[in-house]
Amino acid sequence: LGPAAKPAASSLFPLVQNSKDSDVREKAIETALRVNTRESYSADIFQQVQELSQLAVTSATTHSVDSEGRLKLTLPVSGNGEIAMLGRSFNSMVSRLDRVQQELLHKEKLASMGQLAAGVAHEINNPLGTILLFSDVLYNETPDNEARKEDLKIIIDQTKRCKRIVSDLLNFSRQQKVIAEKTDLNVLLENVIGDVSHKESYQGIEISKHFSHDLPEIQCDANQIKQVFINLLNNAAEAIENHGKITLRASSPDSRWVEIKITDTGCGIPEEFQDQLFTPFFSTKALGKGTGLGLSIVYGIIKMHHGKISIDSKVGEGTTVTVSLPTRQPESVGSDKTIHIANSSADR
Repeated sequence: LGPAAKPAASSLFPLVQNSKDSDVREKAIETALRVNTRESYSADIFQQVQELSQLAVTSATTHSVDSEGRLKLTLPVSGNGEIAMLGRSFNSMVSRLDRVQQELLHKEKLASMGQLAAGVAHEINNPLGTILLFSDVLYNETPDNEARKEDLKIIIDQTKRCKRIVSDLLNFSRQQKVIAEKTDLNVLLENVIGDVSHKESYQGIEISKHFSHDLPEIQCDANQIKQVFINLLNNAAEAIENHGKITLRASSPDSRWVEIKITDTGCGIPEEFQDQLFTPFFSTKALGKGTGLGLSIVYGIIKMHHGKISIDSKVGEGTTVTVSLPTRQPESVGSDKTIHIANSSADR
């Protein structure tokens, strides 16, 4: 067969651009990179394909993963021609692989940390209870005019703080079941605002609400989802110094999803920290102000509900947290599943 029998690049690029089958896309890319004879391409195109192929091979073997385990393989792309389309498709594929890899690594890390946290928490909880009991007895028996009473008060306060940390550890490690009930999300969010707005940390903070009136009911574990939004609102309030504003928006982009955005006018989060926000024990708060488990617990609850969470923040401007939840949860089959659908309604 002569050159005419070889596949033309133009016939391959629609497969690269439009095919939903990843195997077909990868095969088309591989074939396009092989078709590099001067009979099929002009001298310029021939050279570009050769360079693209060589760069892909070289990068894949030497520069594909950085020190943090993230895929950093990208091809330089310019123009709108067929070679540029090929390069963009390749970069898009690498970007998707990186996102999936990071999510899998994060899930493995959460599982490992959960097992460790459970063991540590149970071992610490009993001694803390004993310390708290006897220090409280001594505090009540000590006359008010003795100096050591203030020392005992410090012991009691710090022991209670340790117990709260242990409680967070247990919540983080516990594989809770999701008891999904039909829930009015607007009512749930109103209840959350009512629960937190009277706290001292919310003084001087305006809470603005923009809830869609036609928001569909969702199937969720109302107590767990309530915990999610209490945690996110508390984080927003703590990020605001003196006076500021927190805005809640609830809408439904389509019948299958609801979306809740929480925006604050706080200090914002540096970009270099944003990839670590859901990592257990990581915190941007001052020492002693947080355990670093709040967002990890939030992440776990959202994922158990088959939802999504993302954070967009700029230093000096504020932070927006976006939570997306499906309106319906998959039915469970058997007792080993984590999701159980209840018939009664919650928050009514």
